[in-house]
Amino acid sequence: LEWLVVLTALAAVYGAIQQIRDVTAEDPFLFLRLFTTAREPLPSFVAFLGFLVPLMAIGLGFDAVKGEHNRRTLSRILSQPIYRDALLFGKFLAGLSVIAISLVCLWLLVIGLGLIMLGVPPGGEEMLRRMVSAFVPDSTTDFLSEVFRVGTYDPEHGLEVGDLKIRFAPTVHYIPTFAMRCDCNGASVTYSADTAPAESIVRLARETGMFLCEATLRKGGDDSEPRGHCSAREAGVMAKEAGVDRLIITHYPAEFAAGDLVDEARATFEGEIAVADDHLAYRIV
Repeated sequence: LEWLVVLTALAAVYGAIQQIRDVTAEDPFLFLRLFTTAREPLPSFVAFLGFLVPLMAIGLGFDAVKGEHNRRTLSRILSQPIYRDALLFGKFLAGLSVIAISLVCLWLLVIGLGLIMLGVPPGGEEMLRRMVSAFVPDSTTDFLSEVFRVGTYDPEHGLEVGDLKIRFAPTVHYIPTFAMRCDCNGASVTYSADTAPAESIVRLARETGMFLCEATLRKGGDDSEPRGHCSAREAGVMAKEAGVDRLIITHYPAEFAAGDLVDEARATFEGEIAVADDHLAYRIV
């Protein structure tokens, strides 16, 4: 059954590739079309999944119990001190895991096939759209664009949304990451994102009204090399150097006490300090 899913899905993707190959340079969402384009007599990839994945789930669910019975191991399992609903729930989780792994493998296989046959790598926006489309296989339109305005930004030039101006700065992290500063009508907020102490963050946050800075590391804790995170004390140092009005400590482990984080940051920053938490709200003027 699993091979049936793979072969039919690949057939649908191959048909989609043949259909869209001529518009490679024109279509901004090329890889998304791999999942949604149909070519007679084959339906689209997501249409195949809409039919075959439930069929696969039924087969796995039936075999999970019937297989134990045929191997004469079901009575042995039920003789143990476990509840029957616990047994069924365990079988359910196992089947769900198999389906999830199969779908991820299929997704990667489709991307690899598209790379080989189209010769064009997918962008971040396309990856996001494909992941969202997996949750709405019956949609005939670009579901994400119906709800959000999605685009790829250039960190060198920033963004403008009405009166709101957004600037970016590279952080010191394990992967390319950018801090951001939002200015609107004289008010400003800067978010550090994941970063080790960095001069680029200090420059971006200069005299900002509110500085949200991560504090992943414990006091005196040493991050791996290359660095990728801050402690609360280091967040305070950057806040002081940037001359910010208010420091909000965020992105901290759950076991860190809020009072300890404030005390640690207070050793290097004398301004207002708070720790981010659920439902915490501030008015920025």
